[in-house]
Amino acid sequence: MKTLIILAHPGIQNSVINKRLLQEALKEPQRFSVHDLTQVYGSGDIDAAREQELIRAHDALVLQFPLHNFSCPPILKSWIDAVMTHGFAYGCGSDGITGRKVALAVTAGIKKERLLPARTLSF
Repeated sequence: MKTLIILAHPGIQNSVINKRLLQEALKEPQRFSVHDLTQVYGSGDIDAAREQELIRAHDALVLQFPLHNFSCPPILKSWIDAVMTHGFAYGCGSDGITGRKVALAVTAGIKKERLLPARTLSF
């Protein structure tokens, strides 16, 4: 089983966790393909047909990204809008992700010194 990792990190060089996840995946190219949206689509023009074929060529799909303003980075949102279309990802007769495992690898980085002490919420 080969897994396609869609990496959407605008500053991977400054990341700790995402960079480590990427390094580990690259150690096993027979199991993982890494597709860095920032490198491939810096201009923002997503080739939906190419991306859909890439997904079809893999057994599983992982979207890896940092939480960005309580959402995904803009390049991933553009990718989702262009690639995960009716007839491919959903709708009657869609077959693009049917039978494939799909997962999210989401990080929310914060410097240790900025962590707040744990609190119990009361309502």
